[in-house]
Amino acid sequence: MEHLCLNDSVNVAAVFSHGSVTPRDFRWQDVRYRVDRVNQRWQSKNGKITIRYFAVSVGRDAYKLAFHTKDLTWTIEEVYRD
Repeated sequence: MEHLCLNDSVNVAAVFSHGSVTPRDFRWQDVRYRVDRVNQRWQSKNGKITIRYFAVSVGRDAYKLAFHTKDLTWTIEEVYRD
């Protein structure tokens, strides 16, 4: 299994509903990935700034996405490829 640690900007299509965020797909390195499942979600604070994390599955691969609430941007933090 390949493991990559990153901090790359990504474009994410997400659903915002009732105070919850759910990523549906993302574009990374000119490839679109459709999220099959959100496996886990959690958040951390850096002072007053909240970062929401999502462990998602795309096929047999797993990705860790981060939503930065201060500037409403997304990054891909980790990739686990089979």
